[in-house]
Amino acid sequence: AFQGYGSRAVPLLRQLLRAGGASDEGVAALRSDAPAIAFVSDQGHRCTDPTVGARGRLSEAAVRDVARKLVRRVANEVGVGAEALEGHVRWYHSFLSPAAPRLAESDPRRGRREWSREYARPSPGQLHHAMEDFGVPPAATLLVSYDD
Repeated sequence: AFQGYGSRAVPLLRQLLRAGGASDEGVAALRSDAPAIAFVSDQGHRCTDPTVGARGRLSEAAVRDVARKLVRRVANEVGVGAEALEGHVRWYHSFLSPAAPRLAESDPRRGRREWSREYARPSPGQLHHAMEDFGVPPAATLLVSYDD
């Protein structure tokens, strides 16, 4: 379910997020100066990609559930509390696959950013939205991608 998870980013995330000592359970607190974390994902393309087929198609709720599980996995691997990390992370999903037909004018999803072409890779809509939400200029933004 986490095919695109970049486990190579764990050491960097550990340095950015984990406070020095661990509690009795081996879980450290988040650093007080931990940066805001935005996860951008095109896993939602599995909702609309016509090449996936019915068996591989996911609902929007299923994609959001995968995201929640991924945050818990990252928290476990980084060694911080899952609840603390969940409150520190924002997700930016892209649901409209570039291969999917455009949404009909009457489709209620049409006005949502995450269902727009601007959110689908290689367009930078998700990253721009995250920088806007966090009030962070491009020069102070680090993008870590699993696509090398």
